Amino acid sequence: MSARHLSHLSPGQIAASFAAALGLTFSSLAGAQPSMQPLGPNIADVGSDAYSFRRFEIDSDDGHRHYRIWVGRPEAPPPPGGYPVLYMLDGNAAMDALDEELLGAVDQAAPPVLVAIGYQTELPFDTTARAYDYTPPDPDGKPGTDPWNQTRESGGSDTFRALLHRRIIPEAEQGLPIDTSRRALWGHSYAGLFTLDTLFQAPGDFSRYYAASPSLGWNGGQGLAREDELGRRLAGKTASLTLFHGGDEVGRHQRNADRPPFEVAEPLRDGSRLRARLSPTVVEDLAKRLDAIEGLEVRYRAYPALSHGPMLAASLHDALRDVAGLPMSDPKEAPPPRL
Repeated sequence: MSARHLSHLSPGQIAASFAAALGLTFSSLAGAQPSMQPLGPNIADVGSDAYSFRRFEIDSDDGHRHYRIWVGRPEAPPPPGGYPVLYMLDGNAAMDALDEELLGAVDQAAPPVLVAIGYQTELPFDTTARAYDYTPPDPDGKPGTDPWNQTRESGGSDTFRALLHRRIIPEAEQGLPIDTSRRALWGHSYAGLFTLDTLFQAPGDFSRYYAASPSLGWNGGQGLAREDELGRRLAGKTASLTLFHGGDEVGRHQRNADRPPFEVAEPLRDGSRLRARLSPTVVEDLAKRLDAIEGLEVRYRAYPALSHGPMLAASLHDALRDVAGLPMSDPKEAPPPRL
């Protein structure tokens, strides 16, 4: 349901909901760690009747991160204005989540070019690289240390975004008829945080943003500190945002609701230190706040049966269907995770 059909919050409720958003702690995500088993063949390896795939690899400018990018071109001819294109972060896991049934359905509509931006690993995630690429810098604009894992550097979202536009997008779209006004970006968890960060910092980079189970509580909610500038940056432009959230994620927050409030470690926005309880409506509240911004269309979708991990595939499938002009699934019918 669109956030436009939900009543807007009062200023006091907005402040409270922002504080609640900061209440997503590492402990609330401890049960949602990603599977790190090596991946088997993906749809590009086994082949598809609906898409042809190629891949290329590049390194970051400092040589510390190593990317593997898959590009899927529809077998269907392009529309007169060119193909839309869906950029998928955590590309290894994203490619593993695609299947022929989904691509076949998309092929019957308006199939987009698919660009999965992953890493040179056989695992679903490069947790060290993504912790840097997908998280915003410290308030002083410098990289820092991931507070959820002190061995990982963080704060490289601006650097990764520059690499995305300077090297990845041009190479991915080379030789393809692309409708550049119909670029979409999808990300889950840390990558969902990057998707929001890109909307906040450069809303004109993509026309559609799909943020699934975004890590809003990362570093005391630091990613939300960039939210304030969105209205100014979006002036004269339009964009759409779809926020996805799993019902079991909400349940986790509710189960922790009786814990004592904690103090956020990092000063945010006005430099104050906020105290907040965990909120079962953290993502929905963000949707309500952002829906008040002129030029931004916001949708919020909750999947009652799903927890953090299964939200990756569920949200990606619906984002792809949406870009192709197909109706998204009924969230109430989303299958529970397999044991």
